[in-house]
Amino acid sequence: MHLRLALLLIAVGCGKGASEQAAPGPRLFTDDELARFERGLQDRLAETAKRACPRPVVREPGTDGPAAADLVVLVEPTGTLVCLPEIGKLASSSSIEVGTLVETRAPRLLDLEAMCGDELEEAVRKAAAHRDACSPFQLGLRKDPDTWMNVMYGAHLLGLRARLSAERGTPAFALWMLLDGAAAFRDLGRGRVGLIGSMIAVASTDLLLEQARAILTVATLAPADLDALIAGVDALLASEPPFAETLAAERDYFELYYGMPPLKGTSWVPPGGWPDGTGPRSGSGDTGPFGTKPMTKHPRDEAGIMFAAAEGMAADRATACPATATLKACHEGLVTLGETAKSHDPKAIGEQLWTDLAKAVGSADTTATAHRIREAIVGVLESVAHPAFSQYAAKRAAGFARLAAFRLHLEILRQGHCPTEGELAGPPYPALRAPAALGDTLAVQTLAGGDLEVSPPAWAASNKPPWRISCKLR
Repeated sequence: MHLRLALLLIAVGCGKGASEQAAPGPRLFTDDELARFERGLQDRLAETAKRACPRPVVREPGTDGPAAADLVVLVEPTGTLVCLPEIGKLASSSSIEVGTLVETRAPRLLDLEAMCGDELEEAVRKAAAHRDACSPFQLGLRKDPDTWMNVMYGAHLLGLRARLSAERGTPAFALWMLLDGAAAFRDLGRGRVGLIGSMIAVASTDLLLEQARAILTVATLAPADLDALIAGVDALLASEPPFAETLAAERDYFELYYGMPPLKGTSWVPPGGWPDGTGPRSGSGDTGPFGTKPMTKHPRDEAGIMFAAAEGMAADRATACPATATLKACHEGLVTLGETAKSHDPKAIGEQLWTDLAKAVGSADTTATAHRIREAIVGVLESVAHPAFSQYAAKRAAGFARLAAFRLHLEILRQGHCPTEGELAGPPYPALRAPAALGDTLAVQTLAGGDLEVSPPAWAASNKPPWRISCKLR
């Protein structure tokens, strides 16, 4: 959404665009530069198409081969799993949120669970078993689904199924169901997947973890079950993909859906297809995929600006959040980057720049003036886009912190008692409270009744309540 806002903002600031010019003036980008941009995008998409995403499975036996086809079913359900959209219809018709329907065991929701719960459980288990788990929704491979809500409905239904299973006396089986779900849903955001897919992976996992917490609060688990579950959670924590992958996907998104259309025209279809509702609008006179006013005097310059902005922003974000960075380091780097980007002033872009370029034609100042205009427009795009990214890093961290809280809860159950403050300072707790990918430490507070509350670091934005651990252990 921030990218669309950037386009609208800059379109207003640039004055007359390409579709309004009888005779386009001097160009901002050479054809050689545009060819280099296009080749770079094609090369990256080709790399994405052949990449693998190896990760440990949460439980053996795992399976070889890519997970993509099995993951698609969880997003674009077929067969019996077409029950998933019915959950949304039920919530809409009853004006009750799906989470409330789950907690109150709404009869119609129980009917849906009976109808397709077996198939959902099997689909999740099958998807989670793969050792190569790239998301099928990586940029250039498959367009984003028309709706991601089926993933959320699936998480709600799987959570309900797990709770029912635990209440029938099989809590370990129920927790494995949820752990398989967490592995599969998180894989939807693995690889070169954009921000929306990445956030859906976190949100759906959060729904499952809340049901896991509820089960742990009342369940009694055998030591062997605890050991196995702990190993599974450790595998999931260790396989957290770097946030830099998501940021890299945003460059591909920007170039594929904003940069290529002005070069290719309205009949062009990007690799993987158009995301719902974002295709060029034939006959509208617009050159961009979202019907925005052109920013330049020439359609090919329109493409050049998109590519130049994407390339520059990607370089900035890669410096702020490299592949080896923790979530905390990424958040801090992106906050700083956002504050720096805000210094650009959209009002600095006006018709005078184009007048200067026209006057410079044929002189030694032509290239310098063109570059000045390019830099001004890119600067505005950066000023709108960069400040938004730190909040996504914070949300990703909050979801990861809840997974780490789940692991801590399992350890406390294995130890058989809640740790004192002194015990929290000694093994194994410091490592569990500060998982490597997070780059920070979970807060643990002892409540008046003796229970513990586990919270993410303050910078990790979360609207979830703290993870509560009952210290009346069974």
